[in-house]
Amino acid sequence: MAAIDTRFCQQCGSHVRVLAVARAGVAIFVSVWFALLMGCARTSLFVPYSSQADGIRRRVRATEELDLERLYARELVGRDRLLYLLERGRIAQIQGERSLSMTDYDNVWEEARLLEERPVLTATGAAAQSSVVVLNDNALPYRPAGYERVMRSHFQMLNFLLSGDLEGAGVEARRASAEQRDAEKRHDREVAAVNGSGFGGLKEEGHHSPDLDVRYRRTDVIAQGTEQSWMSASTFYLSGLVFELLGQDSDAYIDYTKAAALAPRCSTARGDAVRLAHRLGVVDDLRSRLGAPAEDKRNVLTCGEGEGWLVVLFDEDFVPVRQEVSLPIPLPGEDTWLMVSLPTYQEMPPPSEPLLVIANGTNLGETEPLGSASGLAGRALREELPRRIVRHVLRTTAKGVAAKAAQDRYGWAGGVALGILDTLTERADLRSWTTLPGWTQLLRSGVPVGRQSLRFGHGNATRQVQVEVSEGGTTFVYVARVGDTFRVDVTHRHRTGLMGVSAPVIPGAFPRPLAPAGAEGKDSGDE
Repeated sequence: MAAIDTRFCQQCGSHVRVLAVARAGVAIFVSVWFALLMGCARTSLFVPYSSQADGIRRRVRATEELDLERLYARELVGRDRLLYLLERGRIAQIQGERSLSMTDYDNVWEEARLLEERPVLTATGAAAQSSVVVLNDNALPYRPAGYERVMRSHFQMLNFLLSGDLEGAGVEARRASAEQRDAEKRHDREVAAVNGSGFGGLKEEGHHSPDLDVRYRRTDVIAQGTEQSWMSASTFYLSGLVFELLGQDSDAYIDYTKAAALAPRCSTARGDAVRLAHRLGVVDDLRSRLGAPAEDKRNVLTCGEGEGWLVVLFDEDFVPVRQEVSLPIPLPGEDTWLMVSLPTYQEMPPPSEPLLVIANGTNLGETEPLGSASGLAGRALREELPRRIVRHVLRTTAKGVAAKAAQDRYGWAGGVALGILDTLTERADLRSWTTLPGWTQLLRSGVPVGRQSLRFGHGNATRQVQVEVSEGGTTFVYVARVGDTFRVDVTHRHRTGLMGVSAPVIPGAFPRPLAPAGAEGKDSGDE
């Protein structure tokens, strides 16, 4: 048995001493039962994270006002602290508690950087944290995935923009770009580690298990159209908008172009890229990036004399939650199959529905699809699959040796006890940022200057808000719809460069119930 275990470790290219891990497993068994008695079984180590997240998501959808200061108070001192900070930061945004949201996002930024300095559990260092090998991946401190770190910068950028702080928004736009580059580098390193571990057959787009592709079919549908999990079209567009408002047209052009390439169905993103290309005189460059007809003037979004820009960014619903599946996986080079527990997406997100925008009785049209955090999450799950399987192989090997060591030392009772531990602790890691929006949509239009009554329609709900439009300026409206929660925030920038924030701009806002479709009259915040 020991010889087989050593060979597994050599395949992984590591210096793992599985027997040492096995001895640690016996000690961990005692500590696990102690943890159970102390109430730690309510953490993601034993309770699926998706079941914990569902309750909060239901309450947000139902417009229940949450005590944000106390929300996740216990979880914020545990190994999943960064995940709960992300969740609370987004919920605080939806509820209008922008200050708390900004604090939570700042804490994630700082603490994630510190966490990066610690060694990561990989195929070449799996025994560095024996509790992970003997228990499950949930024993690892939560490290936000690359796309989650990008989206943290995205929503912090949005916080700064809606607060009228363009400089702060610009800093987050730069951070988002850096996060995307870093995520790509981490991904390349992880792929290289798996390929050099002896498990190179575990490719990102599937494996030789006949059940794997079947179980991940819905995950693949969700991820369809998303090539890399860290490349967010909505983040590129928001960064482009911020850079343009800052007067940094070259940077704005680059990010608008990236957004247009990632969201080919969004004519608004493409139109902004064309508009900036003509302004900068780089139409040939745009043609090489996006192809013809970049030079066509009909593709240029215009804002005429006596008009200002209206930009509406619309976030809809939540991403789906991960669920656990168990399936057999063959070991490379071995006539052996292992049963592994892995996260996947079994439920499809509801289809996206456009937001209707009307200004002073004039139909400006509907928002267009721009990005999907659901797609980013689905692609990330596929990208993570090989290293998850490698860790599971190591864990299964270690548990087998630990069971034998326990039986040798404590008799049959030791083996049975460790078997019970295996049953209790073998759980897929379902942790992910579940309050991200499922879909992001966009509309840009030139509208007459002056006071505009904007009316938004989505499904059976409507909202109305008054905004000011200045000539050549930009009025930015952020709309979030989650269940019965329908929130609107507004900020504007005059041509002179001064920022203004309209407040309050949330008629019928959280936690008031929705107005029925077609309802007339104004809410108290309209004036």
